[in-house]
Amino acid sequence: MKKTLSILFLAFNVTLNAQIPDSGFAADFNVTAHQPWLSSAGQNGNGTYSLYQYLDQGYTVFIVFSAAWCLPCWDIHLSGTFDELYQEHGPTGFPGVSPTTTNDVMVFWMEGDPITPSSTLNGGPGSMGNWTEPTPGNQIQYPLFNPDSANTAAIIDDFNITGFPWDVRVCTDRSVAIPYGTSWGADSAYAEIMDCNASTGIKENRSFDKEIIIYPNPATSSVNVSSKNISKSEIQLFDALGKRMICSFVVSNEDTIILNTESLTSGIYTIKVIDKEIRTTRIIIQH
Repeated sequence: MKKTLSILFLAFNVTLNAQIPDSGFAADFNVTAHQPWLSSAGQNGNGTYSLYQYLDQGYTVFIVFSAAWCLPCWDIHLSGTFDELYQEHGPTGFPGVSPTTTNDVMVFWMEGDPITPSSTLNGGPGSMGNWTEPTPGNQIQYPLFNPDSANTAAIIDDFNITGFPWDVRVCTDRSVAIPYGTSWGADSAYAEIMDCNASTGIKENRSFDKEIIIYPNPATSSVNVSSKNISKSEIQLFDALGKRMICSFVVSNEDTIILNTESLTSGIYTIKVIDKEIRTTRIIIQH
């Protein structure tokens, strides 16, 4: 596995097309920051980082997939785009984050070549430069990751990455947006999270001629689904990974069905109302 992937990445030392995960959603991963000054940072204060922890805390996560030998990756790194994004919008109290942060973004940098040794990130042989301190005195404060070869290969495979550089945005519902070009700045990057906020990463299909009312939203222990002018419909509730959690039926006009959500963990869910004529999708948040 290590040899095969090494040949693949070294043979294509250019920017290639990549894909979002087959499911459309990011898989979780747990990694440790490469920088020694972040050994007591992270969500758990021990230098480790979990993608889902940040998503579940309401952060949009930008993941910068790079390779230490990749010149276009190095150019992006030197541009300061992600330094600025992290400084202005990163988690409150984290190293390098402004006291006036919007507190809604997390930035990860991921070494994607499974055989890259940690010394390479520090400017060792084969590297474009010192990734932890690209210019003197400018230590990167958002975490850089260089997992072991097996974990790197698994993460690259999960995200269907086929070349570098490649940057993805993961919304709080764990949906993955397609990557961006290399010329976008921090402001443009931050503006993209509105796509997450607008529909929570999932497109809602609202049918106004046959009204569906869902309340309360956010929910805590239950949610009411009221239908108007629908004689028979199926109510389905899915988690962020597309797993169906609840299925029930409305059997007559003006019916209201109560879905018990007490057993659901906090997060974002999709409710689908399926009638013979329409399919309506709504988003709910479970607290």
